Amino acid sequence: MIETNSSNEAVVDGGIKLYSGIAPMKVIAVNPTMVQLHELGLDFIKQEQNYTNIMIGETPHNKVVFWLKNTENNITTKAEFLVRNELRTNKIGTKHQWVNNEGKFAWGEVNPGKGGEGENYDWFKNEGVREAYYGEENLTGFIRALFNVRNGANCKVDANTFNNDVTSLNAAHAAVPENEVRCLLGVRDDKYQEVYTHHFGRIKPKKDSYFANSLKDEYKQFKAEYNPTLTFGEWDGSVPMPSPAVAAVPAGGSMF
Repeated sequence: MIETNSSNEAVVDGGIKLYSGIAPMKVIAVNPTMVQLHELGLDFIKQEQNYTNIMIGETPHNKVVFWLKNTENNITTKAEFLVRNELRTNKIGTKHQWVNNEGKFAWGEVNPGKGGEGENYDWFKNEGVREAYYGEENLTGFIRALFNVRNGANCKVDANTFNNDVTSLNAAHAAVPENEVRCLLGVRDDKYQEVYTHHFGRIKPKKDSYFANSLKDEYKQFKAEYNPTLTFGEWDGSVPMPSPAVAAVPAGGSMF
């Protein structure tokens, strides 16, 4: 017998529901092994996960992967951050990205912090300043929201993280295992659940406008389809992907 469905009903391959919009998600694992994933009930994972030496072009990257769960809607997905154990510079190598203890970022030829040798930014405190790693800024944004770090408090990622050591992340997560983070979900190729990694929100206060502003930046586009209102709901493919946003200067100033 042929199994039929109404043409007004969204049918997804494999019967897996997909979602779009901003939703609260809880971290259930960081860079887990296949055994750990199976213990979490993710038996569909059939091979060991690779977090190191991932080639993009000719450049090796590492991955920091947070497995996420929304229990209310039975969503399990992951936020992946590509990082490199290499200090970040602009394309022509004349400027470096810097990070301080607060997890704030700035660009400059030398330390741009207040009282430093460079731009002497008032908003960039000089405590704990070091050169930042590739991928560190996005990762820090996730950590700040997930762990609900107060403004002005320490939010700098351990440098060992970029060499595939997530010990410090697991320790922080163990301190607040029930914490949630607001994520923007989208759908790729009509079958893959995707997480936007250029902005994450705290549970309180909820500021959806920050997601909208991030999406307007040409460097921070979401390469997935999503409801442009950012309202959470089941995806049926009826809402087209938003048009590319007008170019904007990245927060903190030009990369160049």
